[in-house]
Amino acid sequence: MFIKGRETPMTKNEIAKSEKTMFPDILKKSNFLISSVYRASLLENKVLALALTKVRLSDQGRPVATLRTKEIKEVLHVTGNAMGTYLKDVATSLAGRTMFIESADGSFKCMSLVGVVSYESGSGTMEIKFEPEIKDYIYDLKANFTMLNIPMMLSFRSGWSYRLYELLSSRAYHSKYDKETGNVFHIKYGVSEIKLHLGTVQIKDDKGKINRDIQRELEKKEIDYDYIVNELVHEKLKSFDKWCDFKRRVLDVAVNEINEKSDISVKYDLMRSGRGGKIYGIDFEVTKKDMNVEPTVEEEVPTPDDVELDDLIDKVMDIIDEKIKISQAKALLKVANYDINKIEYAYELACKQENIRNLIGWMTSAIQNGYEDNPIHKVKGQAPEETVEFDEYMEQMRLEHFANMEKESE
Repeated sequence: MFIKGRETPMTKNEIAKSEKTMFPDILKKSNFLISSVYRASLLENKVLALALTKVRLSDQGRPVATLRTKEIKEVLHVTGNAMGTYLKDVATSLAGRTMFIESADGSFKCMSLVGVVSYESGSGTMEIKFEPEIKDYIYDLKANFTMLNIPMMLSFRSGWSYRLYELLSSRAYHSKYDKETGNVFHIKYGVSEIKLHLGTVQIKDDKGKINRDIQRELEKKEIDYDYIVNELVHEKLKSFDKWCDFKRRVLDVAVNEINEKSDISVKYDLMRSGRGGKIYGIDFEVTKKDMNVEPTVEEEVPTPDDVELDDLIDKVMDIIDEKIKISQAKALLKVANYDINKIEYAYELACKQENIRNLIGWMTSAIQNGYEDNPIHKVKGQAPEETVEFDEYMEQMRLEHFANMEKESE
């Protein structure tokens, strides 16, 4: 549940101390957290990572983290005044996340990650109160954790890249490796298993509840991921269900960005069975790079010449069923860095939304902010009037942004 305001407001000393505190470059993240099955937006994952670097214990021994929106905006390079509104969606999702922690003997625990998330608009502070039972998995970790480079993680533009990198890194040193090089690891996932971990298959319904049959299956010592995905999860909770779509839109996007920006190189082979060669798993080959990798900045593609631009405009017109202006097509091409695939994907996402009053404005925002199949502009768990107010606010932001872009392109 999202709660406006704090139970105990921050003191001036706390605020001053928070302003001076910089986020560390390295995060120790529990492998239990990394291996949990959940779906989260890219922004939620990044905010949680920042929060985990600032966990402290309250006087009652409860893990608590306090973030300032000013810090978050600076670190994540977010502009504009909508950060507080974005955090509503993050808070709602964080407060509903659960963890299944299983021991080797089959014993397990099912725990909520966060109890209360509060935001104080006056001081611009967000406080995350983790559940007391989760303390051993987020505070003063001594074992079973993965060291994650915060600047590198924050440089990812795709949520798929973020999650796949976490999963592969957490398992790299616990897997079989190439004896000659010593830094090549093979990590295998079933197709259904990796879809659940990356979040293209959701186990929670629109009300945030998990089907009892799914929960029972997750609690088993040997989890049948294929049974969960193929038999228990409703079709509307699946994205990129066809292998060709999953490979092109999720897997290859993640692998390419990881190879470009991170400290590991990833290749994969498909695992097949039966006469038809049905794909049932993925064998990832992970190589640790012996270098410090700086986050890369996407280079701007030179403006195409008139002939090339006309051809690209025609392709945009073919992709979008609605009638649009040439200036609008140019604006989309410019914001997409003339990548027609980004425009096609943004339009596919737009077709899944409801009540978009300005299609081009929405697509512009989707391309700029890296929307995935569950765009962050949707506020779940809020009262209808709050959701309408938020959508109207975001729509106005998009209209203003698009109007400026259209002027520049003419």
